[in-house]
Amino acid sequence: MAINFRKRVKVAPGVYINLGKKGVSTTIGAKGLSVNVGKNGANLNVGIPGTGLSSRIPIYSAASGVEMIDGVPNIPFDYLSRLYITERPNFTKQQSDILRPRFNSLTPTQKMAVLKRVKVYPDSDVGIYSGWLGWLAVDRFRAKQYGIAILKLFSMLTLFGGLLWLLFDLLYFRRQARNANFLSFMAAIDQVVEKNN
Repeated sequence: MAINFRKRVKVAPGVYINLGKKGVSTTIGAKGLSVNVGKNGANLNVGIPGTGLSSRIPIYSAASGVEMIDGVPNIPFDYLSRLYITERPNFTKQQSDILRPRFNSLTPTQKMAVLKRVKVYPDSDVGIYSGWLGWLAVDRFRAKQYGIAILKLFSMLTLFGGLLWLLFDLLYFRRQARNANFLSFMAAIDQVVEKNN
């Protein structure tokens, strides 16, 4: 007797989690145009609702992977020098001006080693913790600043105090994240260069 299990759970408008016997996937989009991401890759689903006409176009296949040459991914140099974590939003302009030439001067093997070591905090994390969850002082509790977190919670009782805290924390934690990103990246580059010398 074969057992079949499929369940689709709506998480938010246009966002679904698909549970099945062989795994879990996420679908984002509306009827007629959606993207499905699962363990085997990502697919674009295009169709005309109500007609039965549809097409499923593979966007990314996890099985294909990346071609390896001597244990190093064969990724073009231009791609490596334009990775998302080396772009300006995660660093100040001055930090980016210092970091980019150092990163671009590395060999592809060294770049991969740096990217494996580095820990980057994107601005989107700051927005989530300080913006959306800032009303609950999640950003301060996460930074282990418990006294300030409690003070922030009490100040949230007034609208003006709460808005000031939110604005200050967005700017403060954004700067902290960028400084941490810069130091993490510079330390990773130094470690890789030192290891190869």
